[in-house]
Formats: sequence, structure tokens, C-alpha cells
Amino acid sequence: FVNGTITIVFGSMQDKNLKDVGNILFPMAERLILTQSANSRSRSPEDLLDAAQEYLDRDRVSLADSVEEALQTALGRSPAANHLVLVTGSLYLVGEARRILQDPTFGIGQNFRSN
Repeated sequence: FVNGTITIVFGSMQDKNLKDVGNILFPMAERLILTQSANSRSRSPEDLLDAAQEYLDRDRVSLADSVEEALQTALGRSPAANHLVLVTGSLYLVGEARRILQDPTFGIGQNFRSN
């Protein structure tokens, strides 16, 4: 479905099973950025890394302390038109990312498309 590369920004809650999700999603990513939402139940990027290492080489994984930092990293590494940035995992993460991306002070403003 994508004729380019994919960067995945991923975060999860502490009570979620990462094995199935990681097995399906992580190998699709050229780059995987692990982060956490502001929700107190979010799993730390370091904990997510333990699960991700099984599916990706460590050099393809980045850790970000915040959703905003993860988005800046993803968008900074994704300038090509055929590159997809996928924000997934937790609905808390997706909602936070959406708010950040729609904020005109973030820097991409009207270029953001939400599906």
C-alpha cells in the first residue's frame, strides 16, 4: 500500500501485549520511534525497546521522551514525498499526536492530513 519507506511512531499502555503488535507492525518500519503519551498508564520507551529488539535491529530504533519529540524526529527524517509516518499503538498517543500536528505553531500546519 506504500511505495516508499515507513517510519512508525509507537507508544502503548502498560497493560497491552506487545508481542502480537510488534510481530506485525515493527518489521514494516524502516525506522521505529518509541515514545509515550502523557497518560500515567503509558509504557516507557525503554520498556517498549525491550519488545522491539526482537523484531528490529537496534540501529533502526529511536527513543523519544515525548510525543512532540517523536514527531519532530519522524518528520525530520521523512522529507521525501513517498515516505509515510504512521502514529499508532495507543489511542492516547494518536490523540496527542493529532493535537500537536494540528497546532500551527508546530510547523507543518495545513500540510497535515489525518485519515
